[in-house]
Amino acid sequence: MAGPLLIGAAIAMGAGALLSAKGQLDAGNAAKKAGNAEGDLLEKNADRVEEMGDYTAFRHNMKVKKVLGAGRAAYAASGVTMSGSAMNVMRESAVEGERDRLAILYNAEVKADTMRDQASIARYSGRAAQRAAQYSAAGSLLGGAGRTMGLFLPS
Repeated sequence: MAGPLLIGAAIAMGAGALLSAKGQLDAGNAAKKAGNAEGDLLEKNADRVEEMGDYTAFRHNMKVKKVLGAGRAAYAASGVTMSGSAMNVMRESAVEGERDRLAILYNAEVKADTMRDQASIARYSGRAAQRAAQYSAAGSLLGGAGRTMGLFLPS
């Protein structure tokens, strides 16, 4: 028959295994929450990058329109008609302005997509850490049970 010290040791081992498992599960849940929070923040930042890209492209477009308008006015004031070389210069300026606007939008989209990819990775990492903690907790419980049972086996 097991003595009181042996029973006390077995209870302490079992309690220790339970506490260890609980701590591991809590750490896993916290890692998942942190991954989700980081993912949410990255998603929000991606939206802001896109909004900023739209705004920057709009502002760029307005500047191009002002430059083109000033150019037309300068040509008209000097008596040059909007044909031939003058028209080609204006057309090329408009095309270049549109290329720049599209580049601004594209760069914002690429940056936002990268942030969304990072958000997915952060969420996945949180879930993976949670899963690893669950396995570790199960290992702690099984190890604790094995050590506790070993106390009662004849040597």
